[in-house]
Amino acid sequence: MWGSRSNSGELGEGSDEPVMMKAGVVRAFGPPAALKVESVPIPSLSEPNEVLTKVFATGVNPVDTYIRAGKYAKLPQLPYTPGAEGAGVVAKVGADVKHVKVGDRVYVTGTITGTYAQYSLCAARDVRLLPQRISFAQGAAVSVAYRTAYRALFQKSSPNPGETVLIHGASGGVGLAAVQLAVSRGLKVFGTASTDVGKEAILEHGAAAVFDHTSPTYVQEIQRAAPPEGIRLIVEMLANINLNNDLKVSCGTREEWEAAYCAIDAGMSSGALVPHVGKTFPLDDAATAHIDVMEHVGGAHGKLVLLPWPEETAEDVVCL
Repeated sequence: MWGSRSNSGELGEGSDEPVMMKAGVVRAFGPPAALKVESVPIPSLSEPNEVLTKVFATGVNPVDTYIRAGKYAKLPQLPYTPGAEGAGVVAKVGADVKHVKVGDRVYVTGTITGTYAQYSLCAARDVRLLPQRISFAQGAAVSVAYRTAYRALFQKSSPNPGETVLIHGASGGVGLAAVQLAVSRGLKVFGTASTDVGKEAILEHGAAAVFDHTSPTYVQEIQRAAPPEGIRLIVEMLANINLNNDLKVSCGTREEWEAAYCAIDAGMSSGALVPHVGKTFPLDDAATAHIDVMEHVGGAHGKLVLLPWPEETAEDVVCL
């Protein structure tokens, strides 16, 4: 058990276990500066089916910025800690939790207390084992991107091996996840991006061709490259413009989510799916990461990830 809080607010009396942590906190909806890093209590288990995770990496998503700005259909009660995905090590488990144990490497697909923090409290069903071949930073890039891409490709559609899929904006976190998933199912992938580094990433992950969507002739180029039967499926990644449509794609039943995650877990274990981390930021720079994820500073090429622990370097976390 975590020690009770001492007067200093750092250690519990009679215990050397911490009771405080660093976390990103939003106390009023607003611009990126509204997201500040504070010292807050480490969450405690309150139910037998909960898991406390020590978070080594946290995924940053556009939806995090919409919520922080107060421009989202469902807003949390203030104050709150952002983030719904991450990866780390199990710190504590409730009495009814059987599928993970203390010390296990895991990634989380949902959270009770937020993942922009050094510790996060999660429902047990939202905690999944992380394959050894996948780093913590890569694990933080799994949940939103791969679940969204899987649902778009295989639950809202049913392409056959050999057919062609066009993925617009394929160099971002969801886009590269879609490229990998499509290639792993035998689809021929066309991708679009606007930067050289983004186009290179798309090709590295198995796309057959890549096009610059800022070129005035890119549509004609795609038409010339397409097979006679045309393109079977088009996946659009402009979430900041088409948010309402994106939400329709990314929702689903718990059973559909579980089916997607089982397929994703299998792909990561086999090596077919390797999450692509574009940039990492220390937790203290979470506000800067919110600017970057929307403005695509330097171009989109993979997932943006926060590193909550100062002793963890990007090399330590990204490359095991």
